[in-house]
Amino acid sequence: MECKGKINDRTLLTTAPHVAKLHPGKPARYPKLEDDLFAWISEKRANGNAITRKLITNKAISLSKSPELLANNPGIAGFKFSNKWLKGFLGRYDLSEHRRTTVAQQLPSDLIEKQNIFLNYIMYLRIHNKYKLKYIGNMDETPMWFDLPSNTTINQKGAKTVSIRTTGHERSSFTVILACMADVNSVKNRFVEKNTNIAVIPGGCASKLQPLNVAINKSFKSKVKDRYNNWMISNIHTFTPAGKIKRPSYSTVATWVKESWDEVDENLIQRSFKSCGISTNIDGSEDDCIFDHD
Repeated sequence: MECKGKINDRTLLTTAPHVAKLHPGKPARYPKLEDDLFAWISEKRANGNAITRKLITNKAISLSKSPELLANNPGIAGFKFSNKWLKGFLGRYDLSEHRRTTVAQQLPSDLIEKQNIFLNYIMYLRIHNKYKLKYIGNMDETPMWFDLPSNTTINQKGAKTVSIRTTGHERSSFTVILACMADVNSVKNRFVEKNTNIAVIPGGCASKLQPLNVAINKSFKSKVKDRYNNWMISNIHTFTPAGKIKRPSYSTVATWVKESWDEVDENLIQRSFKSCGISTNIDGSEDDCIFDHD
């Protein structure tokens, strides 16, 4: 039977919107590198390691510096392994990101009232004591675990079971005490002044009123997790007599904590204080910043 009309791509997409893609996309510019990268991902996932987008990009950059690839692909030295390239790579190898589910904290029913009481008290202290921003700080204890597997990993699409390898110390924890100041020149300085006024954040409101909870802790813990993931995929481990990886040492974890805290963006800390309403201008000119946690 002869077909009298040719259906073009636009017509097919209009009549069959479930068709996501009519072609496999652009071919790999450096197929050897991507094959090696996919083999590395497969090896690490078979071992149960979490593979993040950042790890993939870093590994791709590392592979691009190999003498063999440089010799056969002169232009690879200046290639940018961008997010667009990463998206294409994941699609070409049928990989996707899998995320763990979490349960969010339930906010109190009288949230607005508690917020107003707390912020009015903060404003009273600032005006009455004429506090400069360098004297306004936030301190909090945050739990950390010796096993900090990523919440996401790159894996083959359609996999029914996605496991992430750990050292088996998910319940072994330690406490990190973080402190930061609202002033740009002293955001990470220690609390050294005496006669401190303490404002206790109302129960259930930390996600709205505590700078560390709003954004800082997330950035800090993400950086610690990056170091943990790099440590897990490395070969620098000690093992138990049963052949299991021993948890990272206290000195290793302490190094991760210090380096990660040093890398937290100071502008992020400042914005967090403002978004909680703690360091906004007393004249009200920055009130639009309050609870703007984006």
